[in-house]
Amino acid sequence: MKNLTAFSRRFAVLAALAASTPAHAINGYFMNGYSPASNAVGGTSVAMAQDSSVLAANPAGMHHVDPGYDISLRFLHPQRDAELDCRGIGACDTVVRDASSREFFIVPGFGLVHAFGERLRAGVAMYGNGGLNTTFDRPVYAEALARVAGLRPGDPGFKTSGKVGVDFGQFIMAPSLSWRVAPRIDVGISPLLSIVKFKAYGLETFRPLSSDPSSVTNRGSEYVLGGGLRVGMMIELLPTLRLGLQYTTKLKHTRFDKYNGLFPDNGRFETPRHYAVGLAFDPVERLTLGVDVMQIQYATVAATGNSGPTAAEFAGGFAPTRQLGGAQGLGFGWSNQTVVKAGIIYRFSDRLTFRLGYNGADETTPSSQTLYGLIVPSAFRNHVTGGMSIRVGERSELSWGYMHAFDAERRDPSSPLLGMPAKTNFAGDAFDIGFRRRF
Repeated sequence: MKNLTAFSRRFAVLAALAASTPAHAINGYFMNGYSPASNAVGGTSVAMAQDSSVLAANPAGMHHVDPGYDISLRFLHPQRDAELDCRGIGACDTVVRDASSREFFIVPGFGLVHAFGERLRAGVAMYGNGGLNTTFDRPVYAEALARVAGLRPGDPGFKTSGKVGVDFGQFIMAPSLSWRVAPRIDVGISPLLSIVKFKAYGLETFRPLSSDPSSVTNRGSEYVLGGGLRVGMMIELLPTLRLGLQYTTKLKHTRFDKYNGLFPDNGRFETPRHYAVGLAFDPVERLTLGVDVMQIQYATVAATGNSGPTAAEFAGGFAPTRQLGGAQGLGFGWSNQTVVKAGIIYRFSDRLTFRLGYNGADETTPSSQTLYGLIVPSAFRNHVTGGMSIRVGERSELSWGYMHAFDAERRDPSSPLLGMPAKTNFAGDAFDIGFRRRF
């Protein structure tokens, strides 16, 4: 145990780098699952515990996994396009489009569960969220406005280079306790520590909309700290049927100083509260079926829920409270999101386990919010998943999981920016590999 504790400390340092390694998420900026096993079943985890990543969904699930530790790596390949069609507006005669050049990310994960008798378990999980990460090599906003004004490449004031995008990553550490309060009832609690990294570049077009134009873009990376709480319960309704419940508060963070002219309320950022219910059923000995229903309340957080700029505001000016950085400043206009996750686990033998899953979610971004959301296209809706595990020796296991997010498109036929149609396309894949060791 001493060696494992030392190992976990070293890995904590590495995992903390997840805050500076942007992740590309699936449900808004939440991952669908946080290990190869959970990813392979679409993220179904509230009642269908498989490993220590259950702490990212329901801390009471620790009583339903073998004590041990897990290490994983997620390889992400998101593809994002942005387009502004300024043809017919002013002197513009072309479509300004580009694809994000940042398409590959690696995200580490770690978890540990230890048993203290039959009734008490303790553990910790470290995992990443993200997804608001783009790098467009073409300054799409500035170029579209320049073309409308009649400028062409080579003219003074026509910007032909300069990256546009944002870099967002969140690392969460969840130390957890779970108690068996009755023979078939477990409750759990996880204080959550959050580190958020953010950087914006190439957003000079939006400086005139800010209460502090000097704190909108090109100020390098900034880190803020925050925290919250997750509680959960697991109830064995029948020997073959389990019910899981979890609730996670908002994670409140210190304000951004470098970007207080970009985020609402003078740089405030919060992770939205979310809650879920899940069922897991074992119809036969080697088969488990699971389903989760999760609600993420993006609309209750100013940075994600406040609406983006409107045509009336572009034409008539922005009230001080609606400016970037203002008390009700511009946001991405996301709606609350309901996510349905479903998974199948088939234990083919004592050594081989196969998994399949599905993850489907409501749309977070109305089409009217496409303009401001070009740099944060994170609205995947339908995903299929699969994977397997193979036992290596008596106490070790290797796992992999795969997720494909189907192509999606968001289009505003007449965006607030002089009526330009705005469009973004996105698709993505993720591949997880992991190692699990039982004590």
